[in-house]
Amino acid sequence: MKSYCSKYLLFLILLLTLSISGCGEEEQIKVTDTRFSMDTFVKIDVYSDKPGAARLAIDDAMQTFQNIAQVTDRFNDGGPGSLYEANSKAAAAPITLAPQLAELLNYLDRQPDAQLDIAIAPTVDLWQLARSQNRLPAPEKLQESLRHTGKAKYHFDAAAQTLSYNDPAVKLDLGSVAKGYAVDAAAATLKKHSGITCALINAGGNIKAIGNKPGNMPWRVAIQHPRDPEAFLGTVMLHDGQSAATSGDYQRYYELNGVRYHHILDPQTGQPSRLHQSVTVIAPSALDADYHSTLFFLLPTTEIKNRLTAAKDLAAVIVENDGSIFISENLQQTWQRNMIMRRNDYLLCLVIITAALCGFWYSGSSAADSNAVVRITRHHELILQQTLQDFPDHYLLPTEHGSLTITKANSSLRVSEAPCPDKLCEKQGPITGSGSIVCIPEGVIIEIITSEEGDSPDALLH
Repeated sequence: MKSYCSKYLLFLILLLTLSISGCGEEEQIKVTDTRFSMDTFVKIDVYSDKPGAARLAIDDAMQTFQNIAQVTDRFNDGGPGSLYEANSKAAAAPITLAPQLAELLNYLDRQPDAQLDIAIAPTVDLWQLARSQNRLPAPEKLQESLRHTGKAKYHFDAAAQTLSYNDPAVKLDLGSVAKGYAVDAAAATLKKHSGITCALINAGGNIKAIGNKPGNMPWRVAIQHPRDPEAFLGTVMLHDGQSAATSGDYQRYYELNGVRYHHILDPQTGQPSRLHQSVTVIAPSALDADYHSTLFFLLPTTEIKNRLTAAKDLAAVIVENDGSIFISENLQQTWQRNMIMRRNDYLLCLVIITAALCGFWYSGSSAADSNAVVRITRHHELILQQTLQDFPDHYLLPTEHGSLTITKANSSLRVSEAPCPDKLCEKQGPITGSGSIVCIPEGVIIEIITSEEGDSPDALLH
């Protein structure tokens, strides 16, 4: 604890300064909604003096996101011009694409990077099958799958907006870029609505800022430690229009004989890339951030540095395979002002700050705790809503694949047992104060809602 004293003091001084400077600002109403799409949770926070208009804007933006999810989904029929139709029919004849899909492929067509191959779906499918059977793909099948990958296997005609395949086994997978593109489109929809002061869109760690926070403050986005789900590496600041995304080996993976096999595959070998633990990219658009976080994960750090030198509008935080951290030059000053803390460290800082601002208010704190509410939804349906005080120490939530156990301890909640294989909600750790836990396979959101949100990070990159 003593080792953190100076860190807490500096953090306290900084946040006290920020709090005092913003006291005179007119407070905006925050409207929040979270929905499930693209196999992740999409959260939109909007600040406005017109909450009704803000809710309509969020609904509109969510619909935009869902429309793109449909046309870029390769597993479910998204209708004429969708990726599903292209993967089914483009080997027989050119398919006229939906405008959103054509725009996305036009972006990809302009990128010269062979290291990011959207035609790697046959290899991805082979690994997914192996994972479901808790084994590795057979080497000969892996090599066979690579014969059907690569940019030469398909042709996108930008003028005609058509897509054709010259190999019947070819399938495209847009998982590396689709969420980023959808986030940008949702942001564009939000900005068409009047009365929106600022907003933050977070689609499973693909984040975009619209405006600065009330008080003209940047959004604080924490980066998860790739080997400690309870820890943050630090925080980055997002200003109006900026986006961030992270690619890592710790969200979707399985282990065999002590070796981690994750979902980001090297298109040259068909094997999971072993160069980094995680790569975070800050970029002018969510699509750029999504694309480059995946691309950089496949590149050695020396090449990434060269690209960052050439592209001044990109910034990166890289956790190498040995655990060392590279921070691009244009982020170093900001990063140095942000302390590397565990999640509970942030919570302790919040306690200190609150006590300092309120003059050691013990009674007010107790009242706030009693007003905290636990809200649990499953596939957008409200399952339970009650005070944190009355919430049981152990709550069993039936799901499609088993039961999810929620445990309460010291005014915090955590998922102690989950039926899904990745158990990401367990790894997420406890939440205290305003926070949420998501279980993607079960479509479950667990939230603690308080009257005061405190000064925790605005979003988490993971």
